[in-house]
Amino acid sequence: PKQQQQQQLSKLVQQGISQRSNYPLIPSRMALLIIDIQDHLSNLSSTSADEKKQKHYFYNTSLPSAVKNIELLLDIVRSRRDDDHYNKVDNNFGSEIIFTYLEALTNDCRDVSLDYKLSGPKLSNLPGPTTPATFLDNIKPCTNIGKGDILIPKTSCSVFNSTNLHYVLQNLHIEQLVICGQLTDQCVESAVRDAADLGYFVTVVEDACAAQSVDGHSKGLWGMKGFARIVQTAQVLKELEEARKDGFVAPIPSALLPPVEPYPAMNTSESITFAAKPSTPMLLPVEHHHASNDSESIVISAKPFTYMVPAESHHATTNAENITAATQPTREIFSLPSTSLQSIPVIKSTSDWSRSDANDASGISNALLNAIRFAGVKFLRFAAVDAMNAIRCKAVPLDRILGGHGHHGHEEDDDNKYGLNSFVTLAEVCIAGLPSYADCMIPDTKLDARRVLTVKPDLGSLKILPYASQTAMVLGTLHDQVTGELSPLCTRGLLHRVIESARDDFGLAFTVGAEIEFTLFHDDKTKQDDMPVAVDESLFGHATTLNQQEEFISDLYDQLCKQNISVELVHAESASGQLEIVLKYQLDPMKLADNVVLARETIRAVARLHGMRALFLPKISAAQAGNGMHLHFSFRNLRSINSPKSNAFPHETIPDAISSL
Repeated sequence: PKQQQQQQLSKLVQQGISQRSNYPLIPSRMALLIIDIQDHLSNLSSTSADEKKQKHYFYNTSLPSAVKNIELLLDIVRSRRDDDHYNKVDNNFGSEIIFTYLEALTNDCRDVSLDYKLSGPKLSNLPGPTTPATFLDNIKPCTNIGKGDILIPKTSCSVFNSTNLHYVLQNLHIEQLVICGQLTDQCVESAVRDAADLGYFVTVVEDACAAQSVDGHSKGLWGMKGFARIVQTAQVLKELEEARKDGFVAPIPSALLPPVEPYPAMNTSESITFAAKPSTPMLLPVEHHHASNDSESIVISAKPFTYMVPAESHHATTNAENITAATQPTREIFSLPSTSLQSIPVIKSTSDWSRSDANDASGISNALLNAIRFAGVKFLRFAAVDAMNAIRCKAVPLDRILGGHGHHGHEEDDDNKYGLNSFVTLAEVCIAGLPSYADCMIPDTKLDARRVLTVKPDLGSLKILPYASQTAMVLGTLHDQVTGELSPLCTRGLLHRVIESARDDFGLAFTVGAEIEFTLFHDDKTKQDDMPVAVDESLFGHATTLNQQEEFISDLYDQLCKQNISVELVHAESASGQLEIVLKYQLDPMKLADNVVLARETIRAVARLHGMRALFLPKISAAQAGNGMHLHFSFRNLRSINSPKSNAFPHETIPDAISSL
């Protein structure tokens, strides 16, 4: 019966074996829960100037992006819910849309939670009976179109604590909740945790959730990952579309397929029997919109099959008659081509086998890339620093790198047969023949776009970019596409050669630290002479910039920490709006160089999120101090009998001090 099937999903879970990923969305079992997307919290026109400035990232970046994706989710779920064909198939179950929003039961809000009463004027003075909640123009509940959306006002952080949502969902036979809205690390996270504890399969749509900062969004997702699937809007749309095509009534997760017994021990028998455990027949869905004379469902019974192996030979020349397959479903589902069993090759002995270093390297890189894909990364940027100190990069989808069998279901191709070194090339002229201000070739360099260099990535530099969380970046060396030799134009290769020459020829190593200076300007303000306007008029060491840009500095610090880039000091510099970030010294100059490159990119990105521009130009104004980058070097004597960290040029009387010239 359909009513029983609606409750079956949770009963399919095998304790300790099943995973959340085994249960994609089923329209007849799911509801879309939209949290707190309403004018009271989300409308920029009703927000004070101070709040707009304080929450610049939320109103200008995070919320607009989430709203756009919530619109997509609303469109597809409403379409599925109001489709007469699927309503007939599913007895009008599923694809519900539920808006929960802040609205008190009393005009004086005396019924709101204690937490809200302690959380400032906005949360302690909610819409009420005489001034009910209103919604954004493009994210509005529709109660009079189709089956209609469901509205559930709440007066606490978690919707489950101050409403009858759980009761409503049970009456609707809902087992899967797709949750989006705001704020990621507050009301969304609270609802997700409660829903998981109440027994729902929870899916969080991360790019349809908004937070007040990048760090808040990341912390919220981190806090929910043990309670829900964390996916993108595109994944939800894909699962609902696949369910529509497949005519799902009930899923068959891979964890529920009949288990196969371990291979029996080899003996003098001339055959091996692979036996599947007896199991209750399984129902596979059939597309309802295709005409068919067959049964509406296919019953598969698990029976043993036997593969005959001649005892006197390592090879089998048998044909299909040697295979007894007793799996006889109503319609043929599984078949074994006879040509695939014409021979069994003799494998190498253990003494003839050795591990391949190339295979080891490939396996490690694939494992690393699969790990970052699991973390939500879709694209890998291959990057190199050109002779003008600009980053040149290209992004490659991870699915292509890992074999082409990702989201779009393409068959595996040969794109990755040469490993990571074959994916990205950059024209020589881009590395040393273009000025920093324009895409125009400098004739005297005698470089053009005909010769290209291959980017060979250094996986030790791989970082997930917190300001572009679906992207990772790896820095690499540049090599001649034909010969494979390191290009003399490669800046990373030059540093490698300097480090190796100092080590091999002179027994020297370097300890290096860096101080990065930059100036912050308003993104949308210019003077009459088109010069940008600095964010303040602070002086060296003053607290003005630190006070006014505390939120920016905090977000920047968090994002650098996520990339394992340590910061030792932050202070205002001499020019208006100028800051200096001091990075921790490194024993490996290459790592310090990578940290500088990544830190500068992060500074630019975080400044943009806060409505500012960060400039590193050496001289922006004739009347102001310019930007520099100070490098601090110590020289280590690798040939010292005391320690490889010994000072290479000790002072005559103070061993830890540098000697005079």
